[in-house]
Amino acid sequence: MPTKNKPNPAQTVAIYAKQPIFDQKLIVMGYELLFRPEEQLGHIDNRAANAQLILSTMTSEHRDFTDQHYTFFIQYSAELLLRLPLGSTHYVIELLPTVVVTRAMVVTPAMVNTVKALKARGYKIALADFGMALAMALGIAQLLPFIDIVKIDFHALASDQIKVLVNLLAPYKVKLLAEKVDTQKYFLFAKSLGFDYYQGYFFYQPELSHQCLARPLKLSTLQLLIAVMDPDVEFESLVAMLKTDPILTVKLLRLINQDPHDRVAPIKSLDQALVMLGLTKLRQWVSLIALTELVDSPNELLRQTLLRAIALEKFAQFLGEPQANDCFFIGFLSVIGAFFDRPLTEVLTNLPLGPETRSALLEHSGPLGELLTLLQYMIEGRWEELVPLQDHYPMHQFFRLYLTSEKETEQLLAQFQ
Repeated sequence: MPTKNKPNPAQTVAIYAKQPIFDQKLIVMGYELLFRPEEQLGHIDNRAANAQLILSTMTSEHRDFTDQHYTFFIQYSAELLLRLPLGSTHYVIELLPTVVVTRAMVVTPAMVNTVKALKARGYKIALADFGMALAMALGIAQLLPFIDIVKIDFHALASDQIKVLVNLLAPYKVKLLAEKVDTQKYFLFAKSLGFDYYQGYFFYQPELSHQCLARPLKLSTLQLLIAVMDPDVEFESLVAMLKTDPILTVKLLRLINQDPHDRVAPIKSLDQALVMLGLTKLRQWVSLIALTELVDSPNELLRQTLLRAIALEKFAQFLGEPQANDCFFIGFLSVIGAFFDRPLTEVLTNLPLGPETRSALLEHSGPLGELLTLLQYMIEGRWEELVPLQDHYPMHQFFRLYLTSEKETEQLLAQFQ
């Protein structure tokens, strides 16, 4: 197992995860940003973000959080609420119960005035972890008229309790956000109660409708994925298969011509593309295009899939893993079941995978499986679960590779818009 590489204090950076938030049409409306200093992966008091940490990260070269298409949710501690470093247009201030109420479960007049002042400055306010105790807190009725969004944790509450909270909030003009919606069952339940927004990784889970797999488009796409992953596939076979799909061919040629190469003339044929890229790179690009055929437009599932594929490959290459070339497809296939509305085991049945790759995907076992687990924790912001791994992996390098992977993912997706 790799040994830990201690970061240079001068190079320490803030790390973050982005948890997608969907509207009722399942379009991403924003992200919750989960920040940590790199050297403090574990618990931070109040789980609240440090203002200077946020400011330095959001003005760094790694990421621009000013995309007007999205809203960004950020947790703040009480002492930082009135000296926010960010503008109010695209950010939602997320308040935890520990910030809103005292230990005696009282919302003080000072807190109500603070929230009113933030509203006057144009900020939107979200109340997180809204549970039975907070609903009954003294003074909560004076605060709720100034709250824009209330987040209800579906892991922390029973179905009957969630229904009670929805009824209690009905008189107020608040939007309801279902948090930690990690299964289709939770999602459908939240939808039935009229929630406005959904946060969680339910979109990874197949619906198991037993209808989508019969679509010719998906069948042909699966056949194409089988072909490109076959280590013995011949160039001629790939060319013949690709030529049966003119739309896919055009997309491939467009992507290749957008990729910087030292060449005078653009690539105009698949034969040229094969020679230029080589089989390994071509497999990756064809797989990417094939996935876009399964969705009407780039969505969060596609973004997460590409991020996993690119980042996992970079991690393995950095470590010098002999199977680094397999990591792109391990990341790529890790959530492929959601595209086909099938369990991962079923989708992988017909794919030509070696036993180590299959074990890494299905059991997260072996060196590559552990890397996949690490990446999943990183994407989902599960900092506490990353703590034991930082003794064995160069985590500070991985975070930099992760940021680079995010940038490359966004650049690839932009070419499909």
